[in-house]
Amino acid sequence: MKRSTVFGHWEGTFIIVNSILLKYAFFFLNTFPGIAGSAGWMVAVYICIVFLVAVLIIQKLYQYAGQADLMDIAHATFGNAGKYILGFGLILCFLFNSGTNLIYFAESFKNSLLTDSSTKMMIIFLILVAFFLAMKGLDSIARVHAFFVPISLIATGIIAFFLMTEGSIQNIFPIFGTGLPNVFKLGHFALSGFFEFILITLITPYMKTYSEFSKTLKLTYVFVSAATLILSLVYIIAVPYPANTNILSVIMMTPDYMTFHHIPQELFTVFSIFYCICTALYISIHIYVCTLIFSKMFYINKTTPLTICFSVVLLGITQIPVDMNMNKDMYEIGLSFLWVVGLIVPIIVLACNNIKIKRLQKEDKHEKKEKR
Repeated sequence: MKRSTVFGHWEGTFIIVNSILLKYAFFFLNTFPGIAGSAGWMVAVYICIVFLVAVLIIQKLYQYAGQADLMDIAHATFGNAGKYILGFGLILCFLFNSGTNLIYFAESFKNSLLTDSSTKMMIIFLILVAFFLAMKGLDSIARVHAFFVPISLIATGIIAFFLMTEGSIQNIFPIFGTGLPNVFKLGHFALSGFFEFILITLITPYMKTYSEFSKTLKLTYVFVSAATLILSLVYIIAVPYPANTNILSVIMMTPDYMTFHHIPQELFTVFSIFYCICTALYISIHIYVCTLIFSKMFYINKTTPLTICFSVVLLGITQIPVDMNMNKDMYEIGLSFLWVVGLIVPIIVLACNNIKIKRLQKEDKHEKKEKR
């Protein structure tokens, strides 16, 4: 695929931020009280600390990788076998993750905006929009992210403020919820919300410099961790446990669940439109990255057929669950392992690459000494 596309740290940041935080606005926040009850905010603190450690390690290890993406690094370190294993694994994870999430997104929009339409029609509509965005390339996807995602973040902040005013601080008690051990035993399920962070290791060559990459890492952590801590606390204060473990859509339930007599309904409709656009962007970056990975694996230049193929495959995955309960089971399966793919796999690949580079440098020095 063409590498003439370049963008800065803001575009890169908003791509990652949208991919992670969009889930929070719809369905992911109920994961926190689901793990520790009223102490769900402690789960958020725990995963943000783990996330910080992972970000710092990746930033340090990437100093030796230059502008290469994770696929190139895996190829250089493990050869073709490593490239194919990583490539197929990432494609399966992205399709599985986006497929299960897309069903939740579509169900939320159907229940709030287009009540007369079906979930399947919403899915087809979102995939079509995402397909055309993916066809335009990463440059267009990045620019659209940079425009719409900040607006959606502001909308989320406004909604969070009104949710806070309608809630009760008493909802955070008992302070340790269902037990502090649950925070550490089950916290990895919430950590899977950061799976899309791996995107930053796949779009690295499209950033201008390593400095831009480093800024993207830092800004992404600041936005994501701040939103995780604030939104998890607001959600627990606004909706008491155990009711907050069953709500499908945090944003879309706002006008119905809360008594916003002083807030116009039209405001939430406008916000919903922006969330719909961000959802299409979320799906488009998943389709694009799957196309990018596959084209790198087999050195394919014409990517239009691949984009069509992965759009159709994604549509097929959304048809597997026969109901929302089955989709929930699939989604929970993803929570059990996606954190490993999103955070641990990049660290392992980069660490092995650094070990190989240092070993080669030692061998070069040894050869030079022998020649002398």
